[in-house]
Amino acid sequence: MIFRPASLTAQLSLLLVAGIAAAHLIGVLINVRVGDELHPIARNQAIERVVVATRLLATCGTCDRELMLRSLSTERVRFSMQRRNPLADRAMDEREAKLADQFVQAGDWPPQSIVVSLNERGFADDSAFSRGRGELVTALRFGEQWLVSVQHVTVQNRWWRSLVFSLADRVLPVLLLVVLFTRWLLRPLRDLERAAMKMSHGVSAGPLLKRGPRELQQLIGAFNSMHENLARHVRDRTCLLASVSHDLRTPITSLRIRAELVEDGANKNAMLKTITQLQRMVDEALSFLRGEACQEKREEFDLSVLLEELVAQRTGPAQRVSCSGPPTLPFAGYPLALSRALGNLLDNALRHGSQAAISLSESPRRVEIRVTDDGPGIPQEFHKRVFEPFFRLPASTTGEHENVGLGLSIVRSCVQRHGGSVCLENMKAGGLQVTIRLPRQAPSESSWRSE
Repeated sequence: MIFRPASLTAQLSLLLVAGIAAAHLIGVLINVRVGDELHPIARNQAIERVVVATRLLATCGTCDRELMLRSLSTERVRFSMQRRNPLADRAMDEREAKLADQFVQAGDWPPQSIVVSLNERGFADDSAFSRGRGELVTALRFGEQWLVSVQHVTVQNRWWRSLVFSLADRVLPVLLLVVLFTRWLLRPLRDLERAAMKMSHGVSAGPLLKRGPRELQQLIGAFNSMHENLARHVRDRTCLLASVSHDLRTPITSLRIRAELVEDGANKNAMLKTITQLQRMVDEALSFLRGEACQEKREEFDLSVLLEELVAQRTGPAQRVSCSGPPTLPFAGYPLALSRALGNLLDNALRHGSQAAISLSESPRRVEIRVTDDGPGIPQEFHKRVFEPFFRLPASTTGEHENVGLGLSIVRSCVQRHGGSVCLENMKAGGLQVTIRLPRQAPSESSWRSE
């Protein structure tokens, strides 16, 4: 499985570290391939020691050369004069020949007057801080004899050692700047995300403050314009429909009065039934539009008490409604909207069945409300469409003609405002079950950030 960080900050940080590491790795590999085997400082010191020894021997005259060479020798360097070349039987490789040329140039000696042998002895341990060790043997022709030096030198570090220090030294400061920059860059995007989530839950708020790079400011400006246009469209539509529905009450009342004056009983009853249906449609439309335009504030309330009150209002001799759940359940939400939505569900359950039940359960992250009845249920193909405003099931399915088609639309609008979800399910034993899931933390208007 490939690791892929989710956040933009993590992706940019990982890309930065990978790019710098790759650049350093390429440089180190090139250096290992074409560079000297000896560490540059150790190489210069080794050449300098041999050059100094030859110059002292040249000015020694009749002095004791062996004594002088012993005085130049240390724990890491040994000089001696030998009659024959100890490296005569050994052919130099390419790196040793290159090193011999550097000795010749530094000492201004004749070409091919020195033979070099470099033997690596490995590393002291496997840590990144251990130093590679080697033995550098040189044999320089000095008159009829050979000046032989054996030096313990430091070879090039492990190829990855430089990465340990260069990455820590160069990546960490740059990485810190990248993290701070991306956090500053993404702050307006986080505000935009929260604003979009609020819009999806039907929560209206003021415009976002334009900040950040020019492209983000243009995006925020486009979002503010879209939010304003949508809010104006919904507001105009709501006001128009509310005005029409309200104005219809006067002629409906006038028609009811005229119908009461009709003497023909059959025609009178038919007219009153039609007027009652019109009145119900207007009342439900106004109720739906009031919910759309409602600016109710979120508050703390007891959800268990709310359910018990709804059940008590609908329990009677001909209606059986039961309630189950914890005795108390504190919840933050919109109690009026939730009461209207759950009341619609209970009314629908009692209208289509002989009994209804409402249950409440909770978990650390959400609460769940279930409303069940023993009615005919709703065909599976209509489970999504019944939430559309003014959608009515065929009369052959429900057996009624007076349904307006706004009850479940009110339920969905309320649930979405709480940031939850609602679904329908036909029970195997008959009846319909409506499940509402609400998060513990419902979106609130006060959390809108436009600073």
